[in-house]
Amino acid sequence: MTRKSKKKKHNKAKSEASPTPADEKVQEEPSTPSLGTDSQAQRDDQALNKKLQAVSSRRLMMVVCVLMASLILLLFFSAAFRPGAKLTGDDALALPGFKVSLKARIEHDGPVFLNPDVENIKVQFAISESPHDRFPADPNGPFDSITKLIGDAVSKEDGSCEVTFQAPALPGNYLVRIQVLEPEKLVLPQLESYLVLSVTAHDTPIVISDIDNTIAQTDVSHSLEDDQVHTPAPLVGASDALIEISSRARVIYLTARPEALTHSSKKWLAENGFPSGPVIHRDVKGEYYKRRFTEWDFKSDYIKTQIIARSWSQVLWGVGHLEGDQVAYRENKISSILIQPKDPKIAEKSKKAYSVNNWAEAKELILNGIPDKLLPEKLEVRD
Repeated sequence: MTRKSKKKKHNKAKSEASPTPADEKVQEEPSTPSLGTDSQAQRDDQALNKKLQAVSSRRLMMVVCVLMASLILLLFFSAAFRPGAKLTGDDALALPGFKVSLKARIEHDGPVFLNPDVENIKVQFAISESPHDRFPADPNGPFDSITKLIGDAVSKEDGSCEVTFQAPALPGNYLVRIQVLEPEKLVLPQLESYLVLSVTAHDTPIVISDIDNTIAQTDVSHSLEDDQVHTPAPLVGASDALIEISSRARVIYLTARPEALTHSSKKWLAENGFPSGPVIHRDVKGEYYKRRFTEWDFKSDYIKTQIIARSWSQVLWGVGHLEGDQVAYRENKISSILIQPKDPKIAEKSKKAYSVNNWAEAKELILNGIPDKLLPEKLEVRD
């Protein structure tokens, strides 16, 4: 083989072994710079997450420290001071001679949701010997004449205490004294309060009345104030009308006022000469947790579950002033009377609804609407 042919062959082999520019491009494509960029982004994300975790941890520690400091302060003040509290009884209805549960409640004195309950306080219950047709002048007593003991109970975690006993055989509105037996544990303006136990036969006529703007000329802007700050005037003729009605039917006061106003409501009723009867207030906290936010939901449910479902079927009349009152009565098939409603045409929405201008007209409707067969002498009560 000549030198020229050898050189030619060598150049051919070299050209086959050396990649072309196109080949170099193909070979370099798998090794793109994006992999390096992705790895860097991942590292940046990891670093950012660590930084956020560190910030969150610091914030969490700050919150924990604040809570711990608050707890320490709370424990300090709890140890240094006795809590101010309020004793309240829940009015109740009972059938003559049947067992009934009576409840009282002890809670810190304060606005709704800022009045925590008080537990492990011993409370005594006692009942009057005979019915009373008027409210006591002072809801905090003293009630020295009420000496017939029912029993004792200790307040539970929710602040409630309860006793069960057999209701008197004689119908009427009885006063039940509730008294704290461990005054050294609490700061109470008075150690006593009372509740009304209405012993009512199942066929007794029942008339339900609202309070605000039905028997009391209430200014809504003062609805949550103490009675010493704002004392509403009664509607003309309201007390006289209900006194006459109470001689022929059992009167129940059903109001959407919060339970915190129980004492002031009863004091107002006493001062203005209204007849005795259960005064049912709204448990605002309980209604909130049940997701019941309207007044008529509360009233309708109480009538349905605590009156009609418990054998009292002769709920003949309900008196109010709002359309919501009419709705609550209508849902339970009760004839309704609206006292001076803003829109008199509201009553036209129901066949059993009436709009009146005053209590004289309301009394006439109610007394004429109670059948004579439902007028037993046992409604007569004694002081």
